[in-house]
Amino acid sequence: MPNLASQNPRSNSVASELRRKRGLLRIRRIAKLTAFVRALRRSHGADRVPDFDPTEAGTNARILILLEAPGPRATKARGGSGFVSADNNDGTAGNLRDFVTRAYRSSGYAFASLPASTNGTFLYCSDCTIASPCASGGTGALAKRLNSVWVCN
Repeated sequence: MPNLASQNPRSNSVASELRRKRGLLRIRRIAKLTAFVRALRRSHGADRVPDFDPTEAGTNARILILLEAPGPRATKARGGSGFVSADNNDGTAGNLRDFVTRAYRSSGYAFASLPASTNGTFLYCSDCTIASPCASGGTGALAKRLNSVWVCN
């Protein structure tokens, strides 16, 4: 299957890109999610539930990221794209795009090479244990930089 992903950040601000994505809502890897969104819209209102971005992983995802509030540009009612997407034209989407890019690009950091990143950074530690603070000797954990300390869970 060809790569359907958008190559440009904030591409959901372009009308032709939104038309392309709406046309992909029935592809196999996103069809069940699209049906789920339609059911949610029947109970919560059509303007309150955005579609999943069909150019992202869909039901083939290697990781699941849940956003309580996916950003101001997710719903059409707020002038957005109508998609929960890393391609939306807002800061939440930019942070999500950065996180997902790093998560897929990297096989992770070894505990000994965890960088001195800014607070709020997330990364995968390939040999960490679930601990606060992070420690080596495990099979891997998601590491968060909080108060200048790596916390793994």
